[in-house]
Formats: sequence, C-alpha cells, structure tokens
Amino acid sequence: MPEGELHNFTVLLGVALTDAPTPNMGNFGYIPCSHAALARALPDEAAALALGVAGAARWKEALGVDLGLLAPPQALCCRAGSAYLAHYSTVHFCQPNACGIVPRVAVYFRITGAERRQLVAEGKELPKTRPAALTRGRLWLEYPGIRALQNEPR
Repeated sequence: MPEGELHNFTVLLGVALTDAPTPNMGNFGYIPCSHAALARALPDEAAALALGVAGAARWKEALGVDLGLLAPPQALCCRAGSAYLAHYSTVHFCQPNACGIVPRVAVYFRITGAERRQLVAEGKELPKTRPAALTRGRLWLEYPGIRALQNEPR
C-alpha cells in the first residue's frame, strides 16, 4: 500500500485448496474479536484516515492499541474445499508450516460490498477506502444484514 494511503475492502473470502486439519500446517491464522477491538480504537473517519497518513511502518503507534492485550492467535483448521470469511479489520496471518514440506495452498478473494460496487455501475471510480467502515460506530457499515440486526446507522 502506498505511503499515506488507506485501502480497505469488505470481506476476505478464503478457500482451502489443500488440507490443514491441525495447527502449524501453514493455516490461516487470526485473532478473535480483533476487528471489534481495532474499531473501538477509531472513534471517527479522521482517526481511520490517520492510519494511512502514519503509513505501514507506523500504523500500530497511530492506532494506539496494545496488540499484546488482544485474544491469543488461533489457527483455522480445515479440509480442502472449505471456505472461510474474515472481516476486513480482523488481524490475520499465515501460520508457519512446521508439519512437513508439503505447502498449504489457499486462494483468497477480496470482496467489495454492493454499495461501493454501485458507484462503478454508475460510471464512478471505486473508492480505495471507506474509512467510516473502520470506525467504532460503523464496523458493520458494509454488511447490511448484520447492520439491520444491530440497528446500526447507514
């Protein structure tokens, strides 16, 4: 990501192409509830945009969250053909493969919500970021079904 820019999408969709039935096989790793913890640290759009200004090297300091206080990392254990979703803001990573030389293979899709895609249909450029979707009160902005269940504003 270029220095000074903030890019986000709506949801990460992963599809396992090989088995990873136990931890430490190159699994998709994540920190449970990290998306909510990060959103709590961003009260408004200006705070979210400040992450882009801080850049990749200093985003942790700009966020002001002690990542060590989050839940312990988890490994997603699954079989080939399994699909899994992650909120854009969920802290995620690839675990090391300590169980042999066969690589774990998965394909990932960065899905952008319908509201942003509608702009493209109208001949406008797809925005690289929707900072409101990263903030405390708008975590589910691009998830209309969840937003309706939680009575979250548009």
